[in-house]
Amino acid sequence: SEGMQVHRCRFTDFVPQAINAIEYAPATVRRPYVAVGRANGDIEIWSAKGNLVYEKTIPGVVNGSLETLAWAHQTKLTKDDLELFDTEKEREKATRRLTERAPRLFSAGLNAVIVEWDLAKLVPKAAVDSYGGAVWCMSTNHAQTQLAVGTEDGHIRLFDITDDKLVYQRCFDKIKARILSVAWSHDDQTIVTGSADGAVR
Repeated sequence: SEGMQVHRCRFTDFVPQAINAIEYAPATVRRPYVAVGRANGDIEIWSAKGNLVYEKTIPGVVNGSLETLAWAHQTKLTKDDLELFDTEKEREKATRRLTERAPRLFSAGLNAVIVEWDLAKLVPKAAVDSYGGAVWCMSTNHAQTQLAVGTEDGHIRLFDITDDKLVYQRCFDKIKARILSVAWSHDDQTIVTGSADGAVR
């Protein structure tokens, strides 16, 4: 009689990484996205058109850290742009180019580096030092031109993100506790923070 073939299978328990950050893309983006940041540094991109549908993962670095995410999608010209483009037709064309661009995604964590990701190639596009140690929170202003970053040393720092830039701009006065949360007012004139000492400023 023919012998019975035996196949051995081994299964490992799947242990999902904790979700440290989750962020919707701005409403100006044609296709709605949600970015999900895992504790190991992985970033998942989900389509939010109707039901949430997983699309892809940006792999984190070995022993990486991710504490916060921020999207940006600039759709309005800056003052410098308005001076550069003289006619209304040129300004309309430049505004259309801005609107049609893909959104930008930033992440940061305990390694004190702010990273912009290439969503097509799934690799870092740009990276800058936070200048203040571990990054606990980030928020893009409503104009999508500045990124406010809260750091371990108790400072809020602003980064210029206009026209595909990621450049340090200025630093606010220090407080005696790490900044854990940050939010912009609707007119982008005020930043409110929450810190490890329990205070709102």
